[in-house]
Amino acid sequence: MALGVAGAGIAFALQEVIANDNWVEFTLRYVVSYKKRRATKTTLFTRLLKEIEAPNSGIKLASATFHLVEAPEIRVKMQ
Repeated sequence: MALGVAGAGIAFALQEVIANDNWVEFTLRYVVSYKKRRATKTTLFTRLLKEIEAPNSGIKLASATFHLVEAPEIRVKMQ
């Protein structure tokens, strides 16, 4: 899936999306000058996060949270 960042002149391809209980991982491929690789990565990450968090994005992320209170008492008898 070829996409782009409007106004930034960055074209990228979404290669893979992995979702599990704790995170969502996106694999993006893009061609950029080696001098701009970190700034481009930051731009892509920031834009992706803004799009996901937008109120009308239609994407909702959630995770399960467990609260562990107290372990039961265990009695062990050894002879």
